[in-house]
Amino acid sequence: MAKTLDEKASTTFNSYHVGIAAESFAAGLLARSGYEVLVQYGANQPLYDLVAVKGKRIIKVSVKGTQLAGWQMTGGFKKGRSYAKAAEAWLQKHGDDLVFMFVQFLGVPLGDMPEVFVARAHEVAAHLKAGKRGGGDTTLRWKHSWRRGPATGCTDSVPETWRFTQKRIDSV
Repeated sequence: MAKTLDEKASTTFNSYHVGIAAESFAAGLLARSGYEVLVQYGANQPLYDLVAVKGKRIIKVSVKGTQLAGWQMTGGFKKGRSYAKAAEAWLQKHGDDLVFMFVQFLGVPLGDMPEVFVARAHEVAAHLKAGKRGGGDTTLRWKHSWRRGPATGCTDSVPETWRFTQKRIDSV
C-alpha cells in the first residue's frame, strides 16, 4: 500500500526550524494554560524567548528545543571548571527567576505533540550536578543510559516532575 504524504515526511528537520517549532509549542501551551504570551522580536535574544503573564504573575521563559537525546546547557562554562562549578557559573548568569521549557522532538511523528518539560534554572543546575551518578554533566539528558565510564548502568533523564502540566507551570 502506498504511504501518505504525512507518512513519507521525515521526523527530522534543521536546527532553525527546531527552534521555531519549540517556541511555537511552548507559546501554545502557555496560552492554553491561561497566560498572555509575549514574544521577543529578533533571533537569539539574550536569556529568554518569551514572557508569560497571568494576573500579576510574570515569568521570563527560555525555550530549548531539540531532536537529539538532550539539551547542551553548561558546556560553554566548563573550560577549566568541574561540572559542578560550570553549573554554578551557568546558574549565576541565568538567575533563579528564569524558567526553562524543554521541547523534545526526537522520534515525534509530524502532527504529534512533543514532550515538554518545565524547570527553574536552579533545578536545572542541581540536576546537571547530579548527572552521571553524581559526577556531573553539561547536558540535560533525555532517557540516556550510560554504557561505560563511572556512570555505567546509570540512566539520566529529565525528571518526570518537570513534565509540563497546568500545575507545574503555575508553580515554577
